[in-house]
Amino acid sequence: MHSTSLTLALPRRPQDSAGRQRLKITLDRGRTYRLVVPDSAQRQAIVSQLEACGITALVPASGRLIANLKVWENIVLPLAYRGAVPTHELESRAEDLFAELGYSPEQVRDLAARLPDQLGALERRLVAFVRAMLEEPEVLVLDSVADGLPRSDAARALVLGAIYLRRFPFRTVVHIEPEQPDSADWIED
Repeated sequence: MHSTSLTLALPRRPQDSAGRQRLKITLDRGRTYRLVVPDSAQRQAIVSQLEACGITALVPASGRLIANLKVWENIVLPLAYRGAVPTHELESRAEDLFAELGYSPEQVRDLAARLPDQLGALERRLVAFVRAMLEEPEVLVLDSVADGLPRSDAARALVLGAIYLRRFPFRTVVHIEPEQPDSADWIED
């Protein structure tokens, strides 16, 4: 089985001496990893370094969508700008992904015409997931995708890695989560 090795430089905890500690991670293809981080500084350092390595796509809890672009533009424009795949093919693949996520064609059309501030937390994450899937990354990074969601929505968010691996079985998923989420991180249905 092939693997990818990543070396990350992490900020030390405040009680430690100054400087950075190194963490080497070997990621086997076709596997899912759960990376539990003790604080937001280390989480952000890991996410930034994973993004910078050039083989990853990120699905952040915020969705990281451009506020004045409609959902469809947030999904298609970044990839169309690169010109590697024709826009009509990107649109078709995005529609297929939304169907796999349980959206009807009418729901996709409605969602596509909305602005990010009109979306719920789960919808923003699903839009970010579709955009990431269209990039076909070697490593999909799911950053705190279940945080702050009702249990039923959190369950939907947590299957995103499985959907990715169904489409790309020889690639890797990394879930990044806080060390000890307190009960406030889950919203009761």
